[in-house]
Amino acid sequence: MYLFKELYHIVSKNLEERKSLSKLKPTNS
Repeated sequence: MYLFKELYHIVSKNLEERKSLSKLKPTNS
């Protein structure tokens, strides 16, 4: 359960980073 929680946290963090990146860079490569 704990591992799943950690994984979810990492994934959500990664998604947020990708969102901010796409905001800074409108062009997706």
